[in-house]
Amino acid sequence: MGLRRSFFLLSAGCLAAALLLTAAIYSVCDRIGRGIPRGGIAIAYDGVVTELEEPSPEQLHVLRILGWVQTLTVLLFPVSGLGIAGVLFYRWKLKEPIRILKEGTERIRMQDLDFSIPVVSADELGGICAAFEIMRLEQMPVRRKAVDGALLRQELEETAELLAASRRPSVRVSVEEQCVDRVYIDHGIFLTVAENLIGNAVRFARQEVFVCLRQEGGCLILSVGDDGPGYPAALLRDGPKPFGKASEDAAHFGMGLYSSQVLCGKHGGELRLENRAKEEGGGARIMAVFGEK
Repeated sequence: MGLRRSFFLLSAGCLAAALLLTAAIYSVCDRIGRGIPRGGIAIAYDGVVTELEEPSPEQLHVLRILGWVQTLTVLLFPVSGLGIAGVLFYRWKLKEPIRILKEGTERIRMQDLDFSIPVVSADELGGICAAFEIMRLEQMPVRRKAVDGALLRQELEETAELLAASRRPSVRVSVEEQCVDRVYIDHGIFLTVAENLIGNAVRFARQEVFVCLRQEGGCLILSVGDDGPGYPAALLRDGPKPFGKASEDAAHFGMGLYSSQVLCGKHGGELRLENRAKEEGGGARIMAVFGEK
């Protein structure tokens, strides 16, 4: 829900609650006041004049208190309702994104790019968080070093086990390494992309996730497939976007795919998306290509 709509609904809800509470308190005070004599006279239709009972000093004090309560309730409760709406709006919609953006800005200023900026919502502030994350990714340097294929496979297996256990324990994850020797890659970028892709596959898989690591044409290719519903046609046609609408997030869509695409591009590669054939069991397949030079 956007910020404008959220603020309007919160304000309307809190104001309505304040008015209802004001009416209830006013009614209770009025009911109590009716049981207290007010003094004066009563003139009947036939002209007969009757003196009414005068209130005692204690009853007059109670009447004054009831009057003050009614007046203050009418004046303060609607204003307080709007104030509460503002506090809730800040706590629910602004506080966390502002904290994340403030910390992220400071770390980027200090040239510390070893972190991520989560997209905490789908509103305008979530879009700003996504823009900051894209800026961080684009500034991140690529530091290649020699890494053994056996180590990468072990890390992929550990990552897959952790993600499956924490998100979908019923999903089976298999990891295959096709004769990967020593590769020259940015180890941190590889692991970040691997976690994004495997976590995404685990989320949408029905029963299985398939992870394959291979070398081809001077590139390291990480392939992740699942037996889920597959990618939406719009995502296959247009590719991942940093700001997607909820209707586009039917399956396999999010900031993780876009950030993985940016990181693969910085690493001299690309991100390829496709749907598996029915003969393979259906589902989605994504390939992260990392250039070794």
